[in-house]
Amino acid sequence: MSEEGDRKWWRFDVLHTPCARDGLLVGISCGVVVGLGYFLKYKIITRSGDWAVGVFAVSSALSFIACRSKRSVKQQALRDIADSINQQGEDKPP
Repeated sequence: MSEEGDRKWWRFDVLHTPCARDGLLVGISCGVVVGLGYFLKYKIITRSGDWAVGVFAVSSALSFIACRSKRSVKQQALRDIADSINQQGEDKPP
């Protein structure tokens, strides 16, 4: 197998994974806000970094899950509409 093929199976393609970009952007922004806020209040950089990383992980995961859930609901609604249109087309005589 070529080197290109070996690398492809584990690659996380943010541009082509639905909702990945949104999840990462929400996670990064929440982590920065919480980490900066914690640092400004308590002046402890290591603890503020811990909070920033933790909030990043949790908020990006939750945002990704919520976006995928909304996306699956929309896709199911579109499938239902397409099925009803196809059934109406089959019922009509030629």
